[in-house]
Amino acid sequence: MCAYKVIVVDDDEMAAEALAFELEKKPEFSLDGIARNARQGKKLIAAVRPDLLFLDVEMPEMTGMELLRDIRDSIIWNMKVVFYTAYDKYMIEAIRESAFDYLLKPFSKDDIEEMLGKVKGKLDKERKKAQV
Repeated sequence: MCAYKVIVVDDDEMAAEALAFELEKKPEFSLDGIARNARQGKKLIAAVRPDLLFLDVEMPEMTGMELLRDIRDSIIWNMKVVFYTAYDKYMIEAIRESAFDYLLKPFSKDDIEEMLGKVKGKLDKERKKAQV
């Protein structure tokens, strides 16, 4: 089975690297790029068409919520979005933006394991359904 493509959009280099480190342990996920700002993120998302997007909320020139709203109409494939932030105050807005999940920085090993298990289960189910 092909690995699920993953992109991280986060201006916090240490947080992005911690997430990348955990993703490297999971052969079912392929980290296809890290963007350090929303502009780079837009380009990377369009080029890679990821199955899973980890999106920071607070970035300098544009929030993750604004980025998602900006690209929503151009996303014609099934992409799960996990908002990845140090602030829980955005959780309600993330739900309203149809986030798959919400991961708080710094995350625990259990948090990332549980979230990746959920997203893999959902993506596997959708992939099987599309093959029918």
